[in-house]
Amino acid sequence: MTNWSQYIQQRSEPFSDDGKFVRVVDDVIVEISGPDAAKLLQGQVTADIEQINQSSSAYGALCTNKGRVISTFLIYRSDLGFYCRLPKDNAKLFVETLKKYAVFYKVEILLREDLGVLALFDEYPTDGLPPIYARLPHSNGITEIWIEQSNWDAALDALAAFSPAPESQWQLTKIQQGRPDIREVTAEVFLPHALSLDLADAISFTKGCYTGQEIVARTHYRGKSKKRLFRLELESAPPLPGTDFQDLQESSLGTVVNSAALSESKSELLVSANVDLVSKGEVMINGEKFPYLVNALPWQNE
Repeated sequence: MTNWSQYIQQRSEPFSDDGKFVRVVDDVIVEISGPDAAKLLQGQVTADIEQINQSSSAYGALCTNKGRVISTFLIYRSDLGFYCRLPKDNAKLFVETLKKYAVFYKVEILLREDLGVLALFDEYPTDGLPPIYARLPHSNGITEIWIEQSNWDAALDALAAFSPAPESQWQLTKIQQGRPDIREVTAEVFLPHALSLDLADAISFTKGCYTGQEIVARTHYRGKSKKRLFRLELESAPPLPGTDFQDLQESSLGTVVNSAALSESKSELLVSANVDLVSKGEVMINGEKFPYLVNALPWQNE
């Protein structure tokens, strides 16, 4: 079966920086279904599964028993089950981790390679599109839609009058929303509070026990995280996730979580950094000095 990424490669089209939609190939969808799907997830992830209504979504994380984040994801609930959208390069670890616990439940966990993801900008109307598997509205007028394989041609044909934007535009959207993507290289590196998942409503502190909950709750109620999520504008090409950055004395300040190009010489990134990171200055990355500016995250504007 041709998966979505292969299909998009075969249907190559030029990008435009002012394109109206993104064909998302960096993310994939994992389905968790069966009679015990909600019970399995409620005991494993930080989000309160019981509070997610049908045809709605939430953000959450899967952690180790030491509270380290294995994966972050958007989780959508339908009448058929639960669907997690997360970076492709971390999907194998996510699935393998859930399957370790799934042996005790009546569930099926499946990578849905027959679902394609499109991100539509500027509140693009979906009336001309074929049947949509899921429609998820985001802030800033962005709509994420999932299309089944039988409708891929029809969906892109319906958008043929518009140029696609590069996937960096989708990555920028997630950065500006303060949604950290955990990739294979950063799996089990961060604690949830170091990613500000508590501020982003990705952690429930009332749902009861889940794997890693004791560490997460202790940090929340008794301790204070030494690191938080920051959104930086950097005078540099995007550094890779997992890249360490230092102050000018080469003392570590934090770690890059996500990054995307703003222009040929600028990038935006989410970083997990020391809470006393100043609002502007210079940082050292791979032995080079770059100016940076801290931009606001959504919960800082509330």
